[in-house]
Amino acid sequence: DLALVDGIKREVLRTGNSYEGEMTVCLRGVTHAYHVNIDPQRDARGNISGLTCTTFELTERKRLEEEREKLAEQLQLALDAAQMGWWHYDPAQQTCSWGDTTKEICGLSTNSGSAPGLGKLIHPDDLGRVWKEFQKAINPIDPQPYGSQFRIVRADGTERWIEAHGAPEFEWNGVERQLIGCGGTLQDITERKVAEEALRQQRERYEFVAEGSDV
Repeated sequence: DLALVDGIKREVLRTGNSYEGEMTVCLRGVTHAYHVNIDPQRDARGNISGLTCTTFELTERKRLEEEREKLAEQLQLALDAAQMGWWHYDPAQQTCSWGDTTKEICGLSTNSGSAPGLGKLIHPDDLGRVWKEFQKAINPIDPQPYGSQFRIVRADGTERWIEAHGAPEFEWNGVERQLIGCGGTLQDITERKVAEEALRQQRERYEFVAEGSDV
């Protein structure tokens, strides 16, 4: 580590070009990460007379980033196992982003797009109800748990049943709560809906036959 730092300093002295970057240093057996700036110090004639070095430690931030990455990987594994996709809504930009599973379920070609554009996927007969349920969920005054089942019409014309769940994200702006995002999961439940409909029709036929036998 000492040789690395010394080499960077010598290069700054030789070229007169400042260095900015991250480096990992082992101090007493413990690894630390730092953001480093090394700038040439010049005298009145413009000649390099020394160096000015500034650093701030990144160790804790790096640790938290690694933990977040591990959690994200574990979450993705769980979603994949359940054949569920994720989505996120940005109210400031009026955009949405989603994962590959969501893209496949909805027949999309990208992993992001406008919120109004994504709303056009929802079946017209379900759109009004879904919008009301979503508005209740993101209401800063009294947010409600978001869970909805609805149909989508994909670009190829096929209809799929979707079950979506989500949770809003707020931050305090003075004494008021402000929506900064909303994220959640969705799952293709078309096969379940088909099975439920088949069971409903079978039950109706059974009740019809039973009523006929009573007569």
